[in-house]
Amino acid sequence: MGEIKQFLVEVNEQLHQITWPTQEEIIRLTSVVLFVTIIASIVFGGIDLLLTKLMAVLTLWQ
Repeated sequence: MGEIKQFLVEVNEQLHQITWPTQEEIIRLTSVVLFVTIIASIVFGGIDLLLTKLMAVLTLWQ
């Protein structure tokens, strides 16, 4: 039982050492993630569209 108590004390100490991001950092980093996600979606969507069109053209030749 003493090991569990010691473990919980150490967990509490570790949690106090964490540097939590500020609200401004969270907003900025979330904006970056959304921007990159939108750009990647557009790029991959474009590639998918081009490959779909290419496959349609290639299957018509057969």
